[in-house]
Amino acid sequence: FHSRTGNTACIADAVAEGARGVRFTEVDVRRLDDLAPEATIAGVPGWGESRAKLAQQYTTLESFERLADYDAIVLGAPTRYGVMSAELKNLLDATGPLWNRGALVDKVGSAFSGTAT
Repeated sequence: FHSRTGNTACIADAVAEGARGVRFTEVDVRRLDDLAPEATIAGVPGWGESRAKLAQQYTTLESFERLADYDAIVLGAPTRYGVMSAELKNLLDATGPLWNRGALVDKVGSAFSGTAT
């Protein structure tokens, strides 16, 4: 998931809680880090603090390659101007090599989003 303020992280936690209720299921919740430059993050009140808190609470996804290790993938991001966040789009755009070698075939997939508008 990607979350700037923690709202999408709360949804991710709820999804993970539900998934953990399925017998024999292991759940690994990973966050996507912000793509914005440090100077931009520092210039927005509260963004840096929220980012640091999320980084302490959740492991950051190391690489798009990690997606090949999962049996199911649930993606989450806030909606910005009617589309997913750039961070999630960036992740999906990077998965071309996984698609090419069939590493995402036969996986369960789902997505969630939230918006303040």
